[in-house]
Amino acid sequence: MPNVTPIAITVSPDEKAYALIELNLTPYSFSKGGKKFRPKSFSGMRRYQIVIVNRGDRLAEYHRDLGDAGIFAVGPLRIPSLWEHTVAELQEIADNVRSRVNEDRSVMAELQGRSTLKRDAMAFFEELHKRRRGHQSVFGPAIKVQR
Repeated sequence: MPNVTPIAITVSPDEKAYALIELNLTPYSFSKGGKKFRPKSFSGMRRYQIVIVNRGDRLAEYHRDLGDAGIFAVGPLRIPSLWEHTVAELQEIADNVRSRVNEDRSVMAELQGRSTLKRDAMAFFEELHKRRRGHQSVFGPAIKVQR
C-alpha cells in the first residue's frame, strides 16, 4: 500500500493545528517530482509553509509558497502545537520568529560596524612585529626602548 498524505485545500484561521513547518526546498523535491501537486515552476529554491491539520481523523497537510528562499534569514522552522494553537496563532509565531532573527542580524551588523576590535588587533600585531625585528624603537604604555 503506497504512503499517501492527504492534502487540505483550505484551512480556517480558527482551526486547531497539529504543527507548523517551514522549509527551504526546490519545487521539484517538495512536490515529489510533480506527483504530489503541480507547482508553477520547478526552478529555484522556495520557502514553503506546511500546516498539519485534522481531516477525517487523519493528519492532512496544507501548504503555501512563501516566496524565494533567499529573502529569509532564518533556517527551517518546526513549531509543534498538538492541537493547542490555531492556524493563525502558529502563523503569527512563525512571523515573530522570522522578524526577530532579522532584527538580531541588523543589531549585530550595527555593533560590528562600531567595533574597533580589528583596528586594535592590527595595531597590536604590527607593534609585536616591530618588537621582534629589534631594529626600530617602540614606544607604548609598557615599553620604551631606544636603540
